[in-house]
Amino acid sequence: MQIIKTGRRRAAAIMVQGTASHVGKSTLAAALCRIFARHGYSVAPFKGWNMALNSYVTADGGEIGRAQGEQAEACRIEATVHMNPILIKPSSPGKSEIIVRGRVFAERGYAQNTLDETAYMLQVIGESLALLLREYEILVLEGAGSPAELNLVERDVANMKTAALAEAPVLLVGDMERGGALAACAGTVKLLPEKDRARVAGFILNKFRGDPIRLQPAVAIFPAGNDAALTEAAFAVMLSALEQLQAKYDVIVACGYGNPTDAYRFGAGFVDLGLASTVNAPVVLVADIDRGGVFASVAGTLELLPAQERDLVRGLVINRFRGNMKFLQPGLSLLTEITGKPVLGVFPYVHTLSKADSAFPGRTWREKYYRQLVALLTKYIDTGFLKKMLCGK
Repeated sequence: MQIIKTGRRRAAAIMVQGTASHVGKSTLAAALCRIFARHGYSVAPFKGWNMALNSYVTADGGEIGRAQGEQAEACRIEATVHMNPILIKPSSPGKSEIIVRGRVFAERGYAQNTLDETAYMLQVIGESLALLLREYEILVLEGAGSPAELNLVERDVANMKTAALAEAPVLLVGDMERGGALAACAGTVKLLPEKDRARVAGFILNKFRGDPIRLQPAVAIFPAGNDAALTEAAFAVMLSALEQLQAKYDVIVACGYGNPTDAYRFGAGFVDLGLASTVNAPVVLVADIDRGGVFASVAGTLELLPAQERDLVRGLVINRFRGNMKFLQPGLSLLTEITGKPVLGVFPYVHTLSKADSAFPGRTWREKYYRQLVALLTKYIDTGFLKKMLCGK
């Protein structure tokens, strides 16, 4: 890499955002920090807003996110509170400390930020960011969660609002390991406002297993092992088994594999909507909200499906939700408006049974677990719609 001295007092900046939490933003940002530092640049990390249980203590005793402390080490500099000016740190059930520039500012319960609080946070972020932009040649910024949360867009100070303050292009990271990364990237860009969409400079597909040639073009692929491939011969076996079940039972509940747009894994998407198309089965698309990015994942999945397969999707289920439904509802309404698909329900995060319960013999344990799931399903999912979908009445 050739070192280019621009002579500007304001640093250049690049921002790493993700399609969800735990896609690898922090690790990739740290890698960029070390790369720039190795090539002689004065570089620093920055994450305007962070939520974390554990913190990193700076030399002056301030608390910031652990990732920014480690990224500062990658830059070969001392971490300061300006590198993570706002840290939300859970302190007790339903409560969190708001740490501003390393010091506890307030404690609050579970609630959305008011617009006044959002404006204050954005001011704090802007001041710390401006200071670092004057001190360093390059800033590596990191976002939080997904920038395309429809119910949080006005209050999201961690992603595109920070990118705008820094005038930073954005690299969007998707997690290949869990599937649906291509759909999540496409959906994130689709849901962003036009001015924010223009900031997305490219994609990084992280934690990939398999042959990178199938996924070109892409910004970068970080391998994580090998992936087994199914063959077309398996489709005939699956179809034969399904026909035998149809002859014996009134209703067949088939479970897909991964994300239906991940056809590159097998050379054909016959495990998911390929099978549904063959037997003309209605499809319920389930999305995991626990790691964030759920709206982008759903919108992107539907966007990438062929029209015939998209029509098979009759409804959406949001799974593993924790929180207050009133904060989620505006996003659900927008999702239905954008996709044209009804949200059949929001299913709560379900933990497995306790160790005491799991001590029961196998069948007894499973029956108890199934009863719990059925009770939750009846409570949170529109089972009437499901019956109508299956029976046509």
